[in-house]
Amino acid sequence: MRTFKIVVAAIAVGWLGVPLPVGAEDPPLATISVTGQGEISRAPDLASVAVSIVTNDANAAHALSENNRRYAALTTGLEAIGIAAGDITSTSIQSYFNPRPSQAAAGERYGFVVTRNAQIDVKAFAQTGAVVDAATAAGATQIEGVSYGFRDRRAVERAAQAAAVADAYAQAQALAAAAHVQIVRILRIGNEPGPGRVEPFAMMARKAEAPVPTTITPGDLQVTSSVSITYLIR
Repeated sequence: MRTFKIVVAAIAVGWLGVPLPVGAEDPPLATISVTGQGEISRAPDLASVAVSIVTNDANAAHALSENNRRYAALTTGLEAIGIAAGDITSTSIQSYFNPRPSQAAAGERYGFVVTRNAQIDVKAFAQTGAVVDAATAAGATQIEGVSYGFRDRRAVERAAQAAAVADAYAQAQALAAAAHVQIVRILRIGNEPGPGRVEPFAMMARKAEAPVPTTITPGDLQVTSSVSITYLIR
């Protein structure tokens, strides 16, 4: 009887000491992978107005001087309605010569042509229309567009991400319930924030006999986020 016990113990110890075959892998984890979508809709509280000033003359210095004069009038007019100098940026300026052909096209600019682009950030959102009017009165050739956004965009993006995570978890819970399993924890997670919708507004800048103040009323902006999450289940 004693010999029998020793043999059984030796077999058990030997079995535990047998190494796994070379190349053997752990069994795959049981997981659920979902993609959650989050969308936040909020009214913008920041506007950016893009304008251009185009001048031309047979003399290069005159074309540039007139462009400078209009830009100075633009900054003066904007500061008069409360736009800080730091919120007015001359983003680019270029000059080229366009010779006049024998048959000139209507509306085409000839001679030395100077184009300056500027951007005005409007933090007092209600002033957007007044900025468009001031730029037009100062001699801006064209209002290239008005875009809208948020002063604290990161806060809005985080809200969209939280909504996406909540959507992903709700999907995973539904799948787990249908499959009669339980969610243990998050195994992998990654997200890609989507862009906010931009509301364009463009018009040719021109003076009128009796100008009517410009009114701009944008809709809400949507900020979206997509998150992919893999949950470990049991």
